[in-house]
Amino acid sequence: MVILHFKKNDLNQFLLETTITKSIDEILVELCEVNNLRIKIDKIACSIEGLAEHGPLKLEALRGLTCPDTIAPAVEMLSEAEKKYAYPIPEGGQRYNPDKTGYRIGIAPPEQVSKRMLETCLEAKNLIHARNVEYKKSLSSKQLKDQVEILRGMVMIAYPAYHGLYEWDHAYMLLEQEVKPSEIYGDIEWYESKETVIWSCRKEWIRGKFLKDYVPNEKTKIVVKLQKEGSGQPVAEPQIDQETHKQMLAYYYKKQEDQKVLEKDDGDEYMNSEWANPNNLKNSLHGQSKVGFRLG
Repeated sequence: MVILHFKKNDLNQFLLETTITKSIDEILVELCEVNNLRIKIDKIACSIEGLAEHGPLKLEALRGLTCPDTIAPAVEMLSEAEKKYAYPIPEGGQRYNPDKTGYRIGIAPPEQVSKRMLETCLEAKNLIHARNVEYKKSLSSKQLKDQVEILRGMVMIAYPAYHGLYEWDHAYMLLEQEVKPSEIYGDIEWYESKETVIWSCRKEWIRGKFLKDYVPNEKTKIVVKLQKEGSGQPVAEPQIDQETHKQMLAYYYKKQEDQKVLEKDDGDEYMNSEWANPNNLKNSLHGQSKVGFRLG
């Protein structure tokens, strides 16, 4: 089994198991799918955490408004269909929990349900965390798709049949409308397999070939990167990690400061030191190196 180590940076990396008999086209689809599912799970989990704490997102026109003096004029500008969402009230066991940022309506699910939602989100984030590379845990598309369904089920528990969950809430959009995270968030590394190529060891893996054309045998682990087609070779990783780089800079800075001190120290105080005594060797040979005497 070949282990592909996808690494964009220290915070975005994962392991994927495959075999040398697979084509580059198949592997490219798998890498893109796993990368994108990791992003999707992260964004869904973050949205569910927001639901658990403060409920759904407000209408876009009301987001960020927390003062009644600013909310009232904004509500007046809404359409009649939108005004019914302006002042929501709790239903069933829901509870008030105001959002200080003003982005969410401030009505959260029952406390026990919220707790389960947060626990499920934590499990999802642990599944996709970059540290799993250190633990040698690989990911698969099926595993990640199953996790998406677990998150979907958790939302359905809090909002049966999505009742009370607005269609503009990101959790609803990602789970029910199948909106891509790249359409909502601008800070993600989303890859479409048709527009992407694989790079490894400064070589581009050509579509139509097989993994065995680039990897010698099954018992291999190799670092791979994804690049937009036509964008050229990805930037090479630094030879040392960031922490080691910081330690090296600190060491050389200290050396420079020590050198500055030595350059400034041009006095002759050292002449009072025992090692600077020209008769030191002679005295030590005659047993007179530490002889004391007193007059009178």
